[in-house]
Parts: sequence; structure tokens; C-alpha cells
Amino acid sequence: MDSWMINLTRNIWPFRLTQRDAFSQCTEDVLSEIAEKAGSLKKPDAIEEESYLLWVMGRLMMLDKVAIPDPALFQVHPQGEGVRVCRKRAGSVEFCFLMFEPDGYIPYHDHSDCNGVMRVLGGEVTTRNYDLLEQTLEGMVLQPSAQAWMTEGRMASLSRHRDNVHQVTAGPEGAVVLDVFTLFSHDAGCRYMKVTASEQWSGLAQGQLINGEGGA
Repeated sequence: MDSWMINLTRNIWPFRLTQRDAFSQCTEDVLSEIAEKAGSLKKPDAIEEESYLLWVMGRLMMLDKVAIPDPALFQVHPQGEGVRVCRKRAGSVEFCFLMFEPDGYIPYHDHSDCNGVMRVLGGEVTTRNYDLLEQTLEGMVLQPSAQAWMTEGRMASLSRHRDNVHQVTAGPEGAVVLDVFTLFSHDAGCRYMKVTASEQWSGLAQGQLINGEGGA
């Protein structure tokens, strides 16, 4: 298993606005903890950021059950194909549920000035990640950094400097994914791009920003 991916056997986040049981209270407590921790980070260095991401994973692992939000709360993803999204914001942290139709996908994008934790709640997805080596007016130079097939219960992370450019594609049965993003500035958010990869996965790729921005 890749070092950046943790295989979990427990679910993460119970989430229904109508729930008022102990699980719901646990969820609110954990969200508050993550938001408070994120608010104290400011501009962490690479080691602090990786430690924070592991801490977020640990907090999410403490929650035993997940309930998918009411479908009425989901909206069409602004750039995805066959994807709907439900967002919840707590301070500088954004929690996103993504519901993928079979073979639905979110094209290549980054999370500028954000880091994130991704958890597969159902189904399966494939991911491809790049590190941004250089950005000029003409485009981006990207270095392949990770690719994975993730099934239910698996978790991965990305930092501001590691694996930040990526795409996500659901399997033939669709998928449900939870993303937890921490934003470090008011300008933080998604930037979508066209990626032209080399014929070999290990080679450098070129990225070109396209119109379209979103939340974290």
C-alpha cells in the first residue's frame, strides 16, 4: 500500500440534519475540533502540514458511522460529469460529500492554498495526482506523484505541495466520497485545467488552466 494511503475498516461521518442522537453530537464535536485546530495553523511548514493531515484522519477515524446527506441537499457539481455535491462549512474547513454516478468523474483540478483528506464511503474511485513543479503565463509543468484505485473505507490526503493536482473517476457502480478541505486564505479554491500527459506515466506533463472555479 502506498505510504500516503491509509486503509480503514471504520466509517467516518454520520451526517443527517434530522439526526439528534449521540452519533450526531459526536460529529458536531469532531467538526468543531477540526475547525478550531485549522484556525490555529495559519501558514504551516511542510512537516506541520503533514502532521495536521494525519491528525485530521485520526479525528475522523473516531467516528463509527456514516449517513449520506438527504439527496435533496445535493447540487450538480459545477465541473464534474455525473457528480453531485453537498457542502458544509465550519470556519476554515469545508466538508464535501460527492455522489458519483457510474463512471462519473471530476476532471483535473488543484486545490490552491488548501489541503485535504479524501475518504471513500461507498463504491470505488480511481485517482491520478501530480505535483506542481512550475507555473508560468504559458501553463504548468507537472510531475506525476500518485495513482490509486480506492475502494470503500480507504483514505488519502493531499497537501498544498504534494499530490495537489488530481482527477477522480468513479467505478462502474458509482461512488460516494467525503472530502475534508482546510483553506489557508480567502483566495483558496479549485482551479480546473487540461492536463497533457506524456506517453509514459512517469514523465512530466503540461497543464493549462481552463475557465471554471469552485469551492475548495
